[in-house]
Amino acid sequence: MAWRMMAVAAVSVLAAGAASMAGWTDRKEYDLVLKIRVEASPEKQLELLNQWKQQYPQSEMRQVRRELFLAAYQAMNDTGHMFETAREMVAEQPANLVGVYWCTLLTPAMKDAKPDVLETGNKAAHQLLAGLDNYFAASQKPEALAAADWQKQKAAAELLALRTIGYVQWKTADNAGAEKTFTAYLAKDAKSAEVMSWLGYALVAQNQPVAAAWQLTRAAASQDEEALPDIWRRKVDETAELLYRGYHGSDDGFEQLKAGALKSAFPPADFQVESAEAVNRRKAEEELEKQDPELAAWLRISRRLHAADGEKYFVDELKPQPLPWLRGVIVESTPTAKPSQIVLTLSSSATSEVMLTVSAPFANAAEPGTMIEFQGTADTFVKDPFRLNVLVDQDNVKGWPDAKKAKK
Repeated sequence: MAWRMMAVAAVSVLAAGAASMAGWTDRKEYDLVLKIRVEASPEKQLELLNQWKQQYPQSEMRQVRRELFLAAYQAMNDTGHMFETAREMVAEQPANLVGVYWCTLLTPAMKDAKPDVLETGNKAAHQLLAGLDNYFAASQKPEALAAADWQKQKAAAELLALRTIGYVQWKTADNAGAEKTFTAYLAKDAKSAEVMSWLGYALVAQNQPVAAAWQLTRAAASQDEEALPDIWRRKVDETAELLYRGYHGSDDGFEQLKAGALKSAFPPADFQVESAEAVNRRKAEEELEKQDPELAAWLRISRRLHAADGEKYFVDELKPQPLPWLRGVIVESTPTAKPSQIVLTLSSSATSEVMLTVSAPFANAAEPGTMIEFQGTADTFVKDPFRLNVLVDQDNVKGWPDAKKAKK
């Protein structure tokens, strides 16, 4: 992967000259090391390295020996032994750059993410992130690396540290922390399909299916050098589609999400996908609007008033403008003979939801259970117990019985 190549390049630059600073036990040790360096076979290199370790266990060159072990294991693609060797390096010298770098790099590659492995990787990543400038000052001559090149190496190391810190957070169920760290990573480098996929799964764990589908879709679509292996990519792609369908209730709109994800690392602030529940409710409301527009209008108003921000909705939106035509059933009216205040239920015969205050009293009473229609303006609102008070002109009330019918 690209990360491994960056690690090799950075470590070789930052740790240059380390061997020349150490001392040899004797000429025999020196000759053995020269023999190791010219040996082409990694298997034979390991034999010679083990021989060196057995003959000179406390050699001043043991950290260099571990670097050679790392190179041999890397040639054999033995990630487990590479990690253990790097862990030995930081156990003896916690600030050792080579050990810190490789522990940071290899932690996400370990098949068995045991707690001790994650702890080692997390410590190494934080050490790397905190000590980059010190590493540079300690290991480089001023002319050895141009400032611009150093900044590139430093930026790559910072990303490597964020990658591992976020991975450890994710694997230890700190999904909110992982989301924050991976987001910071992608803000610096939006091309890592691996980190996109990890962020997607961290979002799944936090019940954010749309945001997760966005990241997983991006990860599956990546085709550059940081793309996912085919098997992993197909699984990620399938997961994204299942998440979207499970949340929205169908595939409608999924292609639009995919198109947007290809253009941007994160969804726009105004990007919305309806839940399956919201879709079903909207369709039911559309049907009700066709069949009974007055009831549909009241249910919309009532739902907004019952919401957490119901008082704000009343002041900002409902009160400043006339209400739509509504229909209700009379529960009671006062005074009884010539009522000017009428209590109505609009959606249930068991509750009193609205009280009308009429501009002029009616000349006659209306029996409870009488259905009327009205249009007025909202005056006051009480959330508990629920009551909307409405001012209405008598001319804007339909269905009130005339005096003769009321008398009969």
